Amino acid sequence: GEIKLDSSRVDLPLFRRIVEEARRTTQGWGGKLYFVYLPAEARYHEEKYRREYDWARGQVLSIVEDLRLPLIDLHLPISRQRDIPELYSYRGAHFSPAGNRLVAETILESLHSSTSN
Repeated sequence: GEIKLDSSRVDLPLFRRIVEEARRTTQGWGGKLYFVYLPAEARYHEEKYRREYDWARGQVLSIVEDLRLPLIDLHLPISRQRDIPELYSYRGAHFSPAGNRLVAETILESLHSSTSN
């Protein structure tokens, strides 16, 4: 079925506070927090709601950038796939083995690149 983003239920100030607290906690033990943006699977199937998903992504990434967190954005690698449904076990479900592989390889590549700089 259709999955429409309900922007009235998006609490961006709460999201920001949670991410700030996660950053403080991680810094408190000498760690480094990376933000992994995992887009909603529905954004690739529901063209008529794409603008709302783009809006939400923009808001989230703006907060992440403002907090100066390293970002691993999975939207681009997912959107570049020829057969996006193949990345999911079935529509609305978790990633398939191919999807998990793409996510893992993207995260590992990003972490490797950030530690090489």
